[in-house]
Amino acid sequence: MRTLLAWILALVSFPLTNAIVFVLMVPFDRVESALQQGGKSAEEWRALGVLCPGERVAWLSFVFGVIRTAISKTVAVLVAAHIFHLFGHAMPLLLVLLVAALAVLRDVARIIRFLGNSGVWTECGYLLGDLVGMTIGAVLALRYIV
Repeated sequence: MRTLLAWILALVSFPLTNAIVFVLMVPFDRVESALQQGGKSAEEWRALGVLCPGERVAWLSFVFGVIRTAISKTVAVLVAAHIFHLFGHAMPLLLVLLVAALAVLRDVARIIRFLGNSGVWTECGYLLGDLVGMTIGAVLALRYIV
């Protein structure tokens, strides 16, 4: 019963941790927006005939997507590992594989949906960030928490 509770809490912790990290990353997002818009305000872009500047530098969107998602997923895996540790269990690798598989499937679906749009590079960054973050989180959890 305790193992089932640990699984449930760990699974619930992933979206909650991601939401908290998302809020904490808002200043990081502002930096990306400033770099993407080249120091111009919305009014300056509107004067140039661009209503929504969007993602103008693809590699920047990719890099920020990787960093943002890798941090989020690493923290989420470490929180889940800590939950299992509190219940006296080692975090099963199956949990990380399950959550990673779901994230990759979601990312691939979003990449397909954004094909032909400037947002596809951010989505590709999210895919790589999910893989990197899950890997780093699992390695850190196995090394320091188990």
